[in-house]
Amino acid sequence: RTLTRRPTPASSSAWASASWATPTRILTRKGSRARAALAALVRGSALFGAVFAAFGPPYGRLLLRLLYGVRWEAATGAPAALGVYCVYLLFMSVNGVTEAFVHATADAKAMRRLNVSMLFISAAYVAAAVAGIQRYGVLGLLFANMLSMTLRIGYSARFIRSAFPDKGEGAAPPRWLPAPT
Repeated sequence: RTLTRRPTPASSSAWASASWATPTRILTRKGSRARAALAALVRGSALFGAVFAAFGPPYGRLLLRLLYGVRWEAATGAPAALGVYCVYLLFMSVNGVTEAFVHATADAKAMRRLNVSMLFISAAYVAAAVAGIQRYGVLGLLFANMLSMTLRIGYSARFIRSAFPDKGEGAAPPRWLPAPT
């Protein structure tokens, strides 16, 4: 299968694995092109997720009404949950690309650090999920997932910064975000 016909995280992982011979420290010669490509992938994922985050919440109610009728729209918390889930897609899309890069380029030591950090992230997720469900129901679970994704993106961003030896275009996470030109 080609890279363009795979899901984005799988494509990102395959691309990152094929792009660098040495894990953790990216070769400078390939680094500038690779860094720009990674930044473009993250920006694209962020834009894709932002479309859902922007249009999902206001149009989720309409979608439920068209697909399932007025009963689902009025009698359940489904419209609110669908709206929050659309925002959650933004977090999932960015996390998918950044974590794919980490998994594709990390050496054994970096993977052990990732696994240890995942234990703490999982503990934070469980605590947030329990508290969130008690207070907000299903929305609390979605908020806990967003917290987990944010922590995972933060870990990946830290790893990516350390993977590039020089601080050129695309090295800093703020440059990953879509911005007006």
